[in-house]
Amino acid sequence: MPILDDFGQKAVNLLKEKIAPYRATGKTEQSIRYEAKQGDGEYSVTIYGRKYFNALETGDRKSTRLNSSHVALS
Repeated sequence: MPILDDFGQKAVNLLKEKIAPYRATGKTEQSIRYEAKQGDGEYSVTIYGRKYFNALETGDRKSTRLNSSHVALS
């Protein structure tokens, strides 16, 4: 699935670039990864990050503690 791998890697690189100015420890940036899957004629790319990844958008770390420990885009 080279096209999915290419998309996944580009998405990860873009996210890392965009959050770099906001990092304190770099842990969130280092946690960003992707997974490409194929099954039953469906293809998906899922982007994962630390559970506090949403805090970059909301600014509220407490609200993301109840969420899943990854962010998924399909």
